[in-house]
Amino acid sequence: MILQRKNPLASVDNALKFTNLDGICCGDKGAAVVCTYTATLGSINGTTAVSLVNLGGVDHTLDGAYLVNQERERDALVANIEQIIRNLGYDGKGNVTQSFASGTMTITVEYSDLEFGYLGTDATPFIPTACQVIGDVVSFPGVCDAGAAIYKSGTDLIVKPYAPGAITNVTINDGGGAVYNGDLTLGTTGDAEVTAGTDGGKVITVDGGAGGQNWSGSTTFTVTVTQSGCAVWTRVVKLVY
Repeated sequence: MILQRKNPLASVDNALKFTNLDGICCGDKGAAVVCTYTATLGSINGTTAVSLVNLGGVDHTLDGAYLVNQERERDALVANIEQIIRNLGYDGKGNVTQSFASGTMTITVEYSDLEFGYLGTDATPFIPTACQVIGDVVSFPGVCDAGAAIYKSGTDLIVKPYAPGAITNVTINDGGGAVYNGDLTLGTTGDAEVTAGTDGGKVITVDGGAGGQNWSGSTTFTVTVTQSGCAVWTRVVKLVY
């Protein structure tokens, strides 16, 4: 799990590690939403290189342009990303991995409190595929972290919002307007249905084949999550249909 460290200068190999969720001192978080991320870069050839990663909304230039058709270059890319994570004050050792098959590289990030934006360009976004609330929500009220797993299943768009506080509204915009705008009351609204997830959260499923959506190619979705007493959380994700 990638969390902000209390002592960024401590060795990443220490068995005992303290993070800002441990409640040791003032300014610590009581709870947070952490998400897993996946970035997929396809049609890789001998000139396909990656030289930038976006973390926490900021572009970070890598130490080189990694030719990702080569395993040693992919491993070096992951090691460079982990180094940037550590430089930002987070513990990321072993939480970022890569795989390669049929000309496609996939980078997977385990649950992270640091937001992963994109790899190289925004054409290769890190897709949040699962999220969960961690920490002591009861003892630390008013925590404003939020997040959402956002992915597709067939032609459908799946959004699972999470927040330590009460979620009052979720808006999903596909670039042409809101395909969902409401709270998390169970039921159907237009082409969207809110159901109960197996983990106790709520799941919004938007029928991509109904209502004239018929998404095709690269579609940009903007998801906003509002919880009581907090600013709106926003996530922009590109999905290919």
